[in-house]
Amino acid sequence: MNICSPSNRPGCARQQICYEEITSLDLVAEGVVEIETNTGAGGSRIVVEFHTPWASLIFGLAAVRFFRRHPRLLSGQWLPPGFEECCERLGQPCAPARRLAMGFAGS
Repeated sequence: MNICSPSNRPGCARQQICYEEITSLDLVAEGVVEIETNTGAGGSRIVVEFHTPWASLIFGLAAVRFFRRHPRLLSGQWLPPGFEECCERLGQPCAPARRLAMGFAGS
């Protein structure tokens, strides 16, 4: 994952964060995932908030891979409220994401 500051802002730099370097993550609000890593200069701590409609997906992918015991993953509270029900109402195929994630978390 690359984090790029807007190019029209002087002094902004590009920072790359790999999933393997994430030390913690959480969904801090609807559509907001907070990621902490130690990839700053000299191994300094960096905390970044992503405001995106894909926040739950980013969280789910990272949590299933690297934080399998994260309380939000285990409780099923990582999906937006009513996500699976909305998929059903729209006739879209949707595997039971909460149970699937818990299955991955247990493996």
